Amino acid sequence: MAIITRRAHVSDRQALENIWRTAFGSGDESAFFDHFSGRELCIIATHDDEPAAAGYILPTGNFKCGGLSYNCAMIYSVATLPEYRNHGFGTAVVRELISAGHAAGCEAIVLCPSGDKLFEYYSAHTSLRDWFYISERNYKTAPASCNCAELTAITANEYNQLRKDMLSDIPHIEFDIHALSYQSVLCSRFGGGMYRAVATGGAACAVIERQSADSIWVKELLTSGICENDVISAIAQKFPAAEYIVRTPARPPADASETRRFGMLAADCNAASRLGGSKNAEPYYGLAFD
Repeated sequence: MAIITRRAHVSDRQALENIWRTAFGSGDESAFFDHFSGRELCIIATHDDEPAAAGYILPTGNFKCGGLSYNCAMIYSVATLPEYRNHGFGTAVVRELISAGHAAGCEAIVLCPSGDKLFEYYSAHTSLRDWFYISERNYKTAPASCNCAELTAITANEYNQLRKDMLSDIPHIEFDIHALSYQSVLCSRFGGGMYRAVATGGAACAVIERQSADSIWVKELLTSGICENDVISAIAQKFPAAEYIVRTPARPPADASETRRFGMLAADCNAASRLGGSKNAEPYYGLAFD
């Protein structure tokens, strides 16, 4: 199949929403298009002038690493219509998004693949490389806690400042407030939000989303001190469920069974040369916008 890529036009919105709904189901597309309209760069891959695949690159803030800051963008929601899958349309979109992002001045392009096979595929077919790691634990019951943590809902702006403080010593993606506001919208749609926690062992902040009636997803938990179990217990009291999936930065020494790769990076030539010697064991991607 002949593949032609181009930038999306305003008139493509209906086709883009159709690709989104076909790949991901309905429900989130309006929130995305309304929130990022005019800010994102969208690439469409076509066959016989018909849109077959699409993806977006979102200006999301900065990649903080090795004492330096790199202008960063995130590849998001790459999707291909079923009849065009396994023919290279999605790969063409990702390659063009990386090229267009670098051309627009984004030194670091990041992507959070949805599974291990995609890590291998993108590594083989694009300039993306494994870079970011995360610790993910599954609790069927909340961990035992001797102290009570106080959990308070906060705004995206408040969360942004807490997040900067908590991640100051870890290479990470520092999302801008527009991106974090979108994350807040997603969580609120599913019965969650952004929270501050204060416990005897320190402070924490968390992004929480309800996956189902029986499952709570703590998409990001950042803590100072030794209060993690206290905070998870407080989350369990506020959000009763049968299981809790908790994501935190993977700090060495880490349990290999809990730590996994989470994100990929494509750096432009200048950033790549500076990043060569600055990667530590577990750079932290942070929030996935899923």
